[in-house]
Amino acid sequence: MRDASVPPILTAAGEPIPLHVGRCQLVAGELDYVTDPSLIRQQFHLSVDDRVRLFHECFARASEQGAAMVSLFARSADEREEDLLPRLVEVANDYPHVGLLLNFFDERALSAALARYRGKPLVNYVSGERRKLEQVLKAVGDHPCALVLQPIGDEGMPDSVAGRMKVIEGVLRTIEGAGLSSTDIVVDALSPSHHVLPSSLRVSLGTLAEASRLGLRTIIWPENAGLGHPEGGSVVAAYIALAVHAGLDLAVLNSNNHRACAALSAANAIAAPAGGVAASPRGTVSGTTQRDEVAQLRTRMDAVDREFLAVLGKRAAVSAAIGRAKAKLGLPLFDPEREEALIDQRTEGARGLGFDPAWTADLFRHVLAGCRAAAARQLVSETAGTNRPSKHNYG
Repeated sequence: MRDASVPPILTAAGEPIPLHVGRCQLVAGELDYVTDPSLIRQQFHLSVDDRVRLFHECFARASEQGAAMVSLFARSADEREEDLLPRLVEVANDYPHVGLLLNFFDERALSAALARYRGKPLVNYVSGERRKLEQVLKAVGDHPCALVLQPIGDEGMPDSVAGRMKVIEGVLRTIEGAGLSSTDIVVDALSPSHHVLPSSLRVSLGTLAEASRLGLRTIIWPENAGLGHPEGGSVVAAYIALAVHAGLDLAVLNSNNHRACAALSAANAIAAPAGGVAASPRGTVSGTTQRDEVAQLRTRMDAVDREFLAVLGKRAAVSAAIGRAKAKLGLPLFDPEREEALIDQRTEGARGLGFDPAWTADLFRHVLAGCRAAAARQLVSETAGTNRPSKHNYG
C-alpha cells in the first residue's frame, strides 16, 4: 500500500503541487495533444533534437510564468514513443520546480518514462473501462505517480452526474486493491464541446463539484468546451469561471491562449478571500467552507479506514499461512513469548508517532488475537474439508 500522506503530485525537486488551496493551478498545455492539435501535427515531423529544444522552451516559459505543471506529449513519425517519451522526461528533470503531466499511448513508454522521472508525475489517464484500467495499472506498477481518472465506463460516458460518480467510485475500489488510494486520483470532469453537446457541460460541472465535495482533486481541459462554437473563447472563459467556483484544482490550458489564461486568473481572484469574508474554493462563506472541509476530511478518513481494514486482511492472510506452515511441523499456533516480543517491538516503534505505549500494546494484542482466531477458523475449515481430525493446538 502506498503512503497516502505523500502529496499526489511532486516536482522533480520533491516539491508538492498545492491542490485544494482555493486556487486553480495552471498546467501549461501547449505541448498537449488536446489544447493545441495544430502544434502537435507540426511536432509529429520534428527531429528529436528540435523536439527536445521545444520542450526546453516550454518548460522555461512555464517556470517564468509560474505555471504549476507542464503537460507533456510525445509522438513522432521517426521515433518510437517508448524511446522518445523517456528522453523528453529528462527535460522535465532539468526544471525541478515545475510539475509534470504525462500523456501516453504506449504502456511500455509510460513505464520507461516513469522510471526516468525524479518526481511524482500526474499520468493521463485511467478510466472505468476494464481493459484500459488494467493496462495502465500494470504499466504504473510501483512507480510513484498520480492518475487522471476519466468517468467513462465500458458502456461509454454516462450522461448524468450520478452515472459518472458511479464509475469514479468503481475505479477507486479497483485502485485501492492495486495499492493506490483516492489521494492518487485526480478526476477529469470531461469537457465536451458545448457546440456539439450543449447540455453535457452542466453534467461535467456537476461531476466536478461532487468530486470536489468528496475531497477528490479535479482537472479539466477547458479549451475543448469551445471547439467549433462561433463564440468559443467566451464559452471557454465562462466554463473556467464556473469550474473554479465548483472547486477546480488544475486547468490544462495553452499558455499562449491569453484570453483563457486571463479568465483563469480572474476566476481565481474572484474566488480568493476578500473583505474579511473567508471565501472557499467553491465560493461559499466561511461556515459552509468549514462544513465542506469537515466533510472532505471525513471522506479522507473513510478512505484511510478502508486501507486500514485492507492491511488487517493482508495480515490475517499471512497469519493463516504461518498457521498452515506450523501445522505441517506440528507446532502450536499460539506462541506467547513470540507475541509478547512482537508487542514490545511495535510499542517501541509507535513511540515516535506519539501513541501511548499501553494503548499500542493493547491494540496489538487485539490485532494478534483477531488474526490468530481468523487463522484458526480457516485451518479448522480446511481440516474439515479433508475429513481429518485437527491436531493443532490453539491454546
